[in-house]
Amino acid sequence: MDVQGRTSVSESVFQSLAEIALKDIENIVSSTKKGPFSGFTRIFERYLPQVTVRREDMHEDGFGEVAYELKLAVVYGVNIPEMAEKIREKIVEVVEGITGYKVKQVDIVVDRIVEPRELENEAPAAQNGAKKPEGV
Repeated sequence: MDVQGRTSVSESVFQSLAEIALKDIENIVSSTKKGPFSGFTRIFERYLPQVTVRREDMHEDGFGEVAYELKLAVVYGVNIPEMAEKIREKIVEVVEGITGYKVKQVDIVVDRIVEPRELENEAPAAQNGAKKPEGV
């Protein structure tokens, strides 16, 4: 079947794909995680990744390029260059595999280091229904 038409993917889809890919990377604080802080990280909204997407012009094949800027909070002790490489590889794998768009660039800004005890200290309070302290 040779039906013509244009396929486009919205920026919100690219943003969602990056957020999903980040959940598979350890030592990044995200909305759902595996490991010692599983179930707690939903309460730490101020640590959640911020994903900015720039979709660029379409090519003749109907697909274009996409660039990302990610602002992340990471757990203290993580090797940032190794983590950044894993993030880039995972985003390229997911986005290119699902959308057909080429990932041109993934800029990563680590804007916060979170000590594990910060998460541990806040988790019991949140489980008990207590409010988070102001300004934390």
